[in-house]
Amino acid sequence: MDQRNGIPWKKNPFLRIAPPFLMGITLGWQQLAGIWTFSCLIMIGLTFLAPWSIMTPSKRWVWKELTGISFYCFLIASGILCSYLKDPRHFKPQDRHGSHIRVYLIDVTDVQQYTPGQCRATGMIWGTIPDDGEHGNRKERILLNIRTGRMSECIRAGDQVAITVPLQSIQSSGNPGSSDMANLYACQGIFHQADADENSILILEHHGQSFWESAFQNARSTIETILHRYVKDNSSAALAVALLTGYRTVMDPDLLKAYTETGTIHVIAISGLHLGLIYALLNLFMSPLASRSGLRWLPNIISLPLLWLFSFFTGGSASVIRSAAMYSISGISNAFGRKPSMINGLAASSVLLLAYRPAWITDIGFQLSYTALMSIGIFQPFFRNLIRVTNPMASWLRDLVSVTLAAQVLTLPLVAFHFHQIPLLFLPSNLLAVPLSSLILLLEIGVCSFSTFPYMANPLGAVTEKLINIMNDHVLGMNRLPHSVLGNINMEVWHVIACYGMITGITIWLLHGNRKGLIISLIFLLAISTGVSFRTWKRERQSYLIVFKSGHESLQGVINGGAMLVLYDKRAVSSANREKTIRQALLHFGVERVDTADLSIARTIHWGTGIVDWHIVTGNGQVSYRKKDSHCILNVVSSDAPDQPEGLSFPDTLSMIIADGSCPLWKIQQWKSVAERLTLGFHSVPQQGAFLQGVEYLPCRMPEQKP
Repeated sequence: MDQRNGIPWKKNPFLRIAPPFLMGITLGWQQLAGIWTFSCLIMIGLTFLAPWSIMTPSKRWVWKELTGISFYCFLIASGILCSYLKDPRHFKPQDRHGSHIRVYLIDVTDVQQYTPGQCRATGMIWGTIPDDGEHGNRKERILLNIRTGRMSECIRAGDQVAITVPLQSIQSSGNPGSSDMANLYACQGIFHQADADENSILILEHHGQSFWESAFQNARSTIETILHRYVKDNSSAALAVALLTGYRTVMDPDLLKAYTETGTIHVIAISGLHLGLIYALLNLFMSPLASRSGLRWLPNIISLPLLWLFSFFTGGSASVIRSAAMYSISGISNAFGRKPSMINGLAASSVLLLAYRPAWITDIGFQLSYTALMSIGIFQPFFRNLIRVTNPMASWLRDLVSVTLAAQVLTLPLVAFHFHQIPLLFLPSNLLAVPLSSLILLLEIGVCSFSTFPYMANPLGAVTEKLINIMNDHVLGMNRLPHSVLGNINMEVWHVIACYGMITGITIWLLHGNRKGLIISLIFLLAISTGVSFRTWKRERQSYLIVFKSGHESLQGVINGGAMLVLYDKRAVSSANREKTIRQALLHFGVERVDTADLSIARTIHWGTGIVDWHIVTGNGQVSYRKKDSHCILNVVSSDAPDQPEGLSFPDTLSMIIADGSCPLWKIQQWKSVAERLTLGFHSVPQQGAFLQGVEYLPCRMPEQKP
């Protein structure tokens, strides 16, 4: 691409098509635009196109902007329409399940073990007993949470089961910083769930998996068996399986965390690097066939279907499908004797894939995959030309450094936004991890290919294990270095947009020599600095009470500026869910200091940071919260609260009663009746999600004046 002459639009037509279409996909999937917006854009496009259609050719050239406006309106409208038609949230089934007993007949489609003795499955309702006439013509996907070791180990994808528990709407926890699970499942067309155990679920028939699912499962099991046979160390074998199959469920969590924090997680995830090696090997083996037959397109006819099979074998993630689509476009172009453009192929594949599945616009792997390739295409020549070398080894090292640096330019804002951290040692970590992972992958293919010849597979397995240990030691060593990760980053969408605006300005300035780009980057930098300063000022004055939804336990928190007091029952067993919930809240509010208190001890706590002070009284299964200089009181009740609350006396300034996550439903109903009798506000955490509020925003009953 000649930067002096600008972008060659004729050779890259999808560069014009992709941006407006992706804008329409984004607006539609985020439900910022719908059918009404689609209709308006179509009308605007037709309005601008009508006068252009009756003009003379010379006039059309003068008013060519009319064609451009119409063209972009139609493309944005097309993206909105694709999102609308394939968004299951627009076609949500009516909640007719109720709470009465009914037997649901379900075909299990997928099963995932997420804790010992528990599994989460998705299924399709195909009938009910008694037959209500609803599911005969309409199938509905549901989520099954199965709690028992025996049943969770027996159930498999393809089974037909019956459950006798009522369906419930999927609700988000509402905890600060947590994901909106209801919306995530709704995007998959799942709106209801059922909590089943061995007494409420029955396996009717084992249908088994489909042909391809069974074939892929058998292939994965075979590869895993071979690698564990010839790679003796279990930890090294688990990483070898992840490198070749993409499944990381048996990897050491600490090792996986180290790869994530050093920015090398991409080397053990199936990505364009892995597919590129597979595609190169396939073409290498097929090249003699092309030379003998004289048909240059024949290797692609054979290689591309095998590449797509490998993509689906590894799970068919968005980033893997993107890589397969890119290599397919490149292979087809080469077969017809045309030199493919990476940028144009990137834009074309994004349009085709998002038209097929708009939900991928929110997939993290999809976003990082495209931004990394786009970043390499734009910035790799710039970094490469900074140093001129003639030595082949030095040239190879320069290319590796330039690709690594270029890939980070556009991916860092997304990494900081999604993972709340930035790896600072990504360059030295990748310099060894990338070539080692490529060599290890080739050796693993050799081990599997010669598995029936132990005298060849054994040495290959030993070398593979040694290289994996070297790579693991390198990554772990980098992760142990001080300041290897810049963490606790809490970015919002507008931060990401501003970062890309600043990068765009710097690109215009450095690559095209236009000083206007420097001004643009400084404007966005000023916007980011102003926004961060405002958030810091706002954080120093924040004050909230949080009653978390964390399983069936009492978990509460008070936020004051940059500090947080966490209150929980220390008699309860520590849970990973509790730690995760607290960590998400700390990151969401930007908290730097954490104090703890025991809810099971009756006492009075005075806690604050100087800006706002809290007066907290615990005991008898209840916790009352009152801010200093405020008359309003919030009362949080737990499962230890009295069974007969009607006889208790309450202060006149009580504002609200909150039932925390440990309260059973029957006790919640009792306390709700008390709140209604006293005309107080009431919030049920198990039913409504987490409670988050500042006391000063709640109305409270003032004490009556005595004559």
